[in-house]
Parts: sequence; structure tokens; C-alpha cells
Amino acid sequence: MTLCGFPYGCEFNSTEMVWSQDTGYIPAKNTLFTLGGIEELLNEAIALVAPENWLRDCAHLERPEKEAWQRDGAIDTTIDSIIIPQGSESSSFSDSSVSDISGVQKLMNPVCTG
Repeated sequence: MTLCGFPYGCEFNSTEMVWSQDTGYIPAKNTLFTLGGIEELLNEAIALVAPENWLRDCAHLERPEKEAWQRDGAIDTTIDSIIIPQGSESSSFSDSSVSDISGVQKLMNPVCTG
């Protein structure tokens, strides 16, 4: 199973939050400073991650994710409303029947036009 998230969204990733708990545990408990000691501490840290940790982290991420979706919708709406007529100096143009106007092209987001 492959999980895909936001390409630049570690703040939306519960795995990153749990991993930060694990990586905080290791330096706090590391007294041997050996690779074997670090491996043992990592296994201990992973074993300490309880289902409650995952539930808490997932619940914590719901608000920022919802806010991001709202921002994304606002940006998409704004981008979709920007129309530049070809051969015009104007940077904005609004009309409900754009398809009926010759020489007008709708701007497309290159990331989303796969």
C-alpha cells in the first residue's frame, strides 16, 4: 500500500509527528553513543508509540488540513477568474460567457493540468 500526501506538507503528516517523538527520545536517552545503542533506543521509542499517539496526532492535523483546503479553494477560484485577452494590455477581464469571446484564453495552472 502506498500513501501519498502533500508534496511539501510535512505539517500534514502524522508519521512526521510520531517520528519527531521518536527522534526526541533517542538523544534524551542516549548515553552509550554507539550505533548499537542508538538502534536499541530507536526500537524502544517505536515500541512506546501507542494508538493514542496516532489518534492525537491525526486529530491535531485536521484543523491545519481543513484550513489548507480552504486556502486552496480560494486560490483556485481566484486563478480561475483571471482571464487575459490576447493582444490586450489589460491584465484582467471578466465576463460570464468567455467561450463566446474570440481571442480570450483562460489561464491554466500548469501543476494541475497533468
